[in-house]
Amino acid sequence: MSNQQLMKHLMAPDSIAVLGASNRPESIGGRPIKFLKDYGFKGAVYPINPKYETIQGLPCYKDISSIPQKADLLIIITKPNSILQAMRDAKARKIPAVMIITSGFSESGDDGKKLEEALVTYARDNEMLVMGPNCQGFVNFDKKVTATFTGALSRGNLQQGNICLISQSGAMSGMLYAMAVDLGIGFSYLISGGNESIVTTSHFIDYAVDDDRTDAICVYMEGIKDAPLLKAAARKAVEQDKPIVAMKVGKSEAGSKAASSHTGALASSDAIVDSFMKQSGILRVETTDDLFDAMKVFSNGKRSDGNRIGVVSISGGAGVVMADACEKYQMTLPKLSGETEKELSANIPAFGSPHNPVDLTAQVLTAYEKFYHCIETVAADESVDAVVIFIGLLEHLKDNLLKAIEDLNAVTQKPILVTWLAATPEIKSWFYEKKIPLFEDSDRCIFGASLLWRYTALKREVMLPIERTGDDLTASVHEMYKGINGFLNEWDSKQMIAAAGVMTDSPIVAADAAALASIAEKLNYPVAVKVLSQSILHKSDIGGVVLNVGDKTALLNAYTSILDNVEANGLASAFEGVIVSPMRPKGTEMIVGIKKDPHLGTAVVLGMGGTMVEILKDSVMQLIPIDKRNAVKMIDSLKSRKMLYGYRDIARKDIDALAAIIVRVSDLCMARPDIQEMDINPIFVYDEGQGAVALDALIKLEV
Repeated sequence: MSNQQLMKHLMAPDSIAVLGASNRPESIGGRPIKFLKDYGFKGAVYPINPKYETIQGLPCYKDISSIPQKADLLIIITKPNSILQAMRDAKARKIPAVMIITSGFSESGDDGKKLEEALVTYARDNEMLVMGPNCQGFVNFDKKVTATFTGALSRGNLQQGNICLISQSGAMSGMLYAMAVDLGIGFSYLISGGNESIVTTSHFIDYAVDDDRTDAICVYMEGIKDAPLLKAAARKAVEQDKPIVAMKVGKSEAGSKAASSHTGALASSDAIVDSFMKQSGILRVETTDDLFDAMKVFSNGKRSDGNRIGVVSISGGAGVVMADACEKYQMTLPKLSGETEKELSANIPAFGSPHNPVDLTAQVLTAYEKFYHCIETVAADESVDAVVIFIGLLEHLKDNLLKAIEDLNAVTQKPILVTWLAATPEIKSWFYEKKIPLFEDSDRCIFGASLLWRYTALKREVMLPIERTGDDLTASVHEMYKGINGFLNEWDSKQMIAAAGVMTDSPIVAADAAALASIAEKLNYPVAVKVLSQSILHKSDIGGVVLNVGDKTALLNAYTSILDNVEANGLASAFEGVIVSPMRPKGTEMIVGIKKDPHLGTAVVLGMGGTMVEILKDSVMQLIPIDKRNAVKMIDSLKSRKMLYGYRDIARKDIDALAAIIVRVSDLCMARPDIQEMDINPIFVYDEGQGAVALDALIKLEV
C-alpha cells in the first residue's frame, strides 16, 4: 500500500474505532465520539471499552477484535504501556492507521522515549501508519471527521473552507482555529500531529498539496522532520500554485553548543531554516496575526504579479498612513497614467486627489456608479498590481459600497483588499462570505498585499533552475586528506580550497627555525608569519600571528615570538611549525564558510570578514548547490553591500570574483560531504577586475 493510500485511511476514514472511549462527552476519551456524532460523520464509529455496553448512545465493544467490521482508523486513548499491545491487536484486525492521543512518550523522559521507539519499530515493521503519540488529532471538514479532543470544537462551529491549518503545538492548533473562525476563515483540515513519531508535518503538507479542497496550507511550526519530503512537497505546491505559509518559532540559540569556527557562531540554526524555506518555496511569517492575514489573502485565490499598489481612500490622511505602510513592507505606490488621473479628476471633487494614493472623499461614496467607476479605473491601470480600498464607518452606505466592491472583484483578476475601520458585524460577515480580504487596520492590509507579492516573487525564484558550471570537483578533491577526522591545519585547508579553484595567498610552510632560515632569502618581503596547527584555531588570540615581517632577521624573531607564545599557552605539543605568506594589499574583508544542519543539509554563509564578523552580524546564507545567480543574490542581500558595490569614495569591488568563491565552496561541499565546517576568513576582495584572495582557511572533516 502506498504512503498516500495509507494517508487516506488516516485522514479520510470511512470508519473509526476509539480505544479508551468514555461515556463522559467532555472528557478526552469522550470528545472525539461526541464531535463525530454532533458534526455528522457519516461513517461507522466503534467505541471500545470493556466497562460499557453503550457509549454516548452507540454500541460499545470490549476489545479491538470484537468490532464488527475492520476500521480504517483506530484512535487510542489508553495508558502508555498498553499501546504496543493495542497496535498488535490493530494489526491483527487489519486496521492500517492508528492515531495515539495518549501522552507519556518521548516528551516525558527516557522511559517514554523507549516506549515510543518500540512503537515506531513495530509500526514500521508492519507497515502501519501512526499519528502521534501525544497528539490532539485532526479534523477533515469535508467528511466531518472530528478525530480530536480540542476544545475549539465545543463552540459548535465546524467552519469549512479551503485552508489547511497544521500546528506542531496541540494547544495552539485549537486556539488558532477558534481565532480564525472569528475572522471568517474556513478550513479543509485542522491537524496537530504531536510527537510525529512516524507521520510528520511534512507528510501532512504533502497530503494537503494533493487535496483538491485545499488551496493554501498554513503551518505553526516548531521544527522540521523529514526535510527531503517537505522540500519535495513544497516544490509540488509551487507547481500547483498552492501557497505554504509557515510561522516558524524557536529562533533563540540559547542552550545550543557554539561551533568552533567563526562561521558556526555566526550562523544560527534559525538562519538555515529560513534559507531552507525560501529555497523550498515556503513563505515564512513571524506572528499569529501574520498567519491570519495569510489565510485571508490566500483563501481568495487571486495572485499579485508585482508590488505596485493602487490605493483608493475616502481620506487623504488614511492615504498617507497607507503610503508609509507601503514603504515599510517594500511595496510601491506607482504613478497612475495620465488617462487614469484624468478620468478620476472628472469624477471626484476638486478637494480630492486623482494621484496615488487616490482621495475620493466621502462625497463620491454616496453614489454606486461613481464609486464603482473610480475603483474600476484604478484597477484597470496597467501600473497597478493590486487595489487597496480604505473605508471607515459609513454603514448607512454599505449597500452601494459592498455592491461596487463585489462587482469589481468579479471583473478583475487583480487582488482587491479592503480596510474598513469600525465595520459592523454585518459588514464583516459579508466580506467573509465573499472571501474578499477585509482588514480593520491599514498597516495589516498593506502587509496582506505584500504577502501576495512575496509569494509570487518566491515562486518565480524557486522555479528558476540552478545553472551549474559544469565542473565536477569530485575527481580533483576526492582523495585529499581522505580519512582524517578533525580539523585540517591552515596549509592543508588552503590546499583543499585551492584545488576547488579558490585563489589563496600562496603560502610556504616551515616546520622549524632551520627550515625557515633556509627559505628566508627566497621570500618576497614583507610577509605574514602564523602558527601552523590543527588544534590552534584562533591564532591571533594566543599571539600566533606576526604581520609585516620585513627581512630575514625579523622573520626569525617572529618565529621565536610565536613559539614562545604557543608554549606560554600550554600548546607546545600542538605546534606544527609556521606558515609564511606574502603580505597582500588591503582589500574589503569578507568571510565565506559553511553551516551544516543534520536535517536540512549544508549552507554557504557569506558575511563581513576579519575580526569584525561576530560584532557586525551581517551575514546571509544559502543551501547548496549554489550557482552564480544565487551567489550574487547573496551578496546583494548583505546590509553592508554598499562597501562592495561602491559608495561615494569607495570603489566598486570585484563582485564576480567573490561570487566565484561562493560557487566554488558550494561545489567543494557537494563533492566532499565529509566537510563538516569551513571558514575562509578573511577574503580580501579588490576593486572590480582585480580579483579576490583567501588569506586564511579552516576546514573540519568528519569520517
